[in-house]
Amino acid sequence: MILTKKLNAQCLKIDKKCIKIIYIQFSNLRNTTCTYLLVEKLQNLKKSYKIDRLLIKKLYDILFLYKKDYIII
Repeated sequence: MILTKKLNAQCLKIDKKCIKIIYIQFSNLRNTTCTYLLVEKLQNLKKSYKIDRLLIKKLYDILFLYKKDYIII
């Protein structure tokens, strides 16, 4: 039970970090360099926190769908 609580706490921290990184970068999406930096940060998260590939793919999808809509507007 204690192990489960610790795992849940770690997952919550990782989720918050991902959300924070995406939130910070969305304001700069016109700049392609910022997009590349965000992708690099997501890759670093994958390495350091062992985030699974499906989550990383979802984060990329969110990023590029948002960027696509942002450019169209």
